[in-house]
Amino acid sequence: EERFDRIARLAHHVFDVPMASITVLDKGRALFPGEYGLGTRAVARDATLCALTLSGKPVIIDDLSREPGFSTHPSVVDFGIHFYAGFPLMDPQGNVVGTLALYDVVPRHLEPDLLRALEDMATWAEQELVASSEMTAATRVQAAMLPEHPIRVDGWTISGVCLPSLAVGGDFYDYEVGNRVALVSLGDVMGKGTGAALVGAGVRSALRGNHGAVSAGVDLGITSTNVARSLYSDLERAE
Repeated sequence: EERFDRIARLAHHVFDVPMASITVLDKGRALFPGEYGLGTRAVARDATLCALTLSGKPVIIDDLSREPGFSTHPSVVDFGIHFYAGFPLMDPQGNVVGTLALYDVVPRHLEPDLLRALEDMATWAEQELVASSEMTAATRVQAAMLPEHPIRVDGWTISGVCLPSLAVGGDFYDYEVGNRVALVSLGDVMGKGTGAALVGAGVRSALRGNHGAVSAGVDLGITSTNVARSLYSDLERAE
């Protein structure tokens, strides 16, 4: 995503390194959702040094070629990297979910003020990465709340699709058949994003709570009014 590339570009300028990345490890691969100067979005996991930050501590190596065990590392042999600085990115539970990494083809040394700057930039990258992960999870949850399969009964088919303009939104649809009555509801919440999605989920639940009454033949005007009354104070506070 561009927001991750932006962080990598800024790291390039601030630390005057030819390469920088936000790295995420996935099984046998190292993925770069944000990168500058690497020219790739993925390499083999053993070709990167970012696994070293899984301990939760920063890893700063001024000259890889002079460190025991690193002179034959693929990052040195294949990519010519001599300097590496990696700062772990953590989720709220303290799990390492990524690394903000700097690379150079010549030995380097980061002074204390630059180390602090790296920590600050890593905090920014961490917030962006965790927010992205949470939004992905929210997207999955919202999709799971939509009807899973079309309904086919008596020659009729009911199906639907929802395509939010952002990762999540407030619009929804729902349907079911009860007592030979098809109940179809559509929701269109003003605004976009997580706030709208929360409102949409609340309205959907309130509507579902009246499905039994609708199936039993209660007038739609009565059930709709009941839903509106149950939501009114909450929606007023949410503006």
